[in-house]
Amino acid sequence: MSGTNLGPVPARLVFLSELHKAAVGDKVRFLGCVMRYSIEDATLVLRHQYPVQSSSAALVNIFILLDTVSASDLQVGEWLNVIGYVSISSTDAALKNERPATSPRVYVQAIAVWTAGAIKLGEYEKVLEERREVERRLMTRWPARLQIEERSLAQLERSA
Repeated sequence: MSGTNLGPVPARLVFLSELHKAAVGDKVRFLGCVMRYSIEDATLVLRHQYPVQSSSAALVNIFILLDTVSASDLQVGEWLNVIGYVSISSTDAALKNERPATSPRVYVQAIAVWTAGAIKLGEYEKVLEERREVERRLMTRWPARLQIEERSLAQLERSA
C-alpha cells in the first residue's frame, strides 16, 4: 500500500474547552467567540464557555488566511468556525493587557476560518454532545474493531 494517498486527515470536531487534551499536530475543528484580535501577530483569542465553568482560550493564528478573512470576522463577539492544527506556541501579543493565564491556553494554526452566522449556540452544544455520546457508545460496543481500523488508517498514513 506504499504510496497510496487517502487524502487529507479529517479534523476532529471538539469543544474549545477540550482543545488542551489534543496533541500537538492534531487537526481539530471547533467554534469560538472572538474576544480579541492582534494585528501584530495575526492571532485571534477565541473563547466558548461550554461547559459553563470553562474559561479556556484558543489562540488562533490566521496569518496564512489574511487574504480570505474579512474584517467583520475579526470583530469582538463574532462566532467563528475554525479548522486548524494544534501547535506548540505563538507569540502572546494577542494577550497583552490580559491577566496571567489561570486557564488552559491552546495555540492553533488555522487552515480555515469562517463565520458561524446567527448560530443557535444551545442547539449546537446539544447536537455536539449527542454526537459524542453516539461515538462513545460505538467505542463501547465495537472497541476492538474500531481500534484495529484506527491503527490500520494510521499505518496507511505513515506509509503514504
